[in-house]
Amino acid sequence: MKNKIYGNEGASIVIALVFFLICAVIGSVVLTAASINAKAVVTHRQTQQAEYTVTSAAQTIVDQIVPTTVVWKDQKNPPEIEMPVKGPVLMQQLWTTIWKVYESQSEPPYTLPTLLKIEVSDSSGSSKYEELEVYAQFSVDRDFNITVKLSSEEDINKPAAYKEVVTVQCIPTYNNAGRLEKCEWKNAVITKASDV
Repeated sequence: MKNKIYGNEGASIVIALVFFLICAVIGSVVLTAASINAKAVVTHRQTQQAEYTVTSAAQTIVDQIVPTTVVWKDQKNPPEIEMPVKGPVLMQQLWTTIWKVYESQSEPPYTLPTLLKIEVSDSSGSSKYEELEVYAQFSVDRDFNITVKLSSEEDINKPAAYKEVVTVQCIPTYNNAGRLEKCEWKNAVITKASDV
């Protein structure tokens, strides 16, 4: 009986259980850290994708608007739009809408919500394209200055992963009588906005 009390034959199982418990705790900590890190990588990638998409949309809008000129040949007819290159239709459509609103004498700014679809490919340049949505709100003031708010969220005023603002100022030309003859959009400014 005395040998059974002081025996160490079952001690190895206790040591094994303690060792197993320590390994399980360490494994759990490692898995939790890996899971948190993986989530951070996914979130970072989504934010980067939103930034690249909105920036691409902003540059596309600038390429479509600048340089454009609108000329009033006579005061009886609507002004005619002149573009140095054929192809971009955004400014032509935008100008048609702006002029209709302007003629109706409604109060500025004239706001036109728009959904843009941007095609992007991965960095390898493969032919696989993904269509991403960027939401834009065009505003035009009484002096024909254009402001475009871009967001990765449908509600422009809602916080989003990424937002930008494109501002294009109209450069007016007046005749001797002080009547507007020409409006040119030559330069654009793209700014990152945390809340637009």
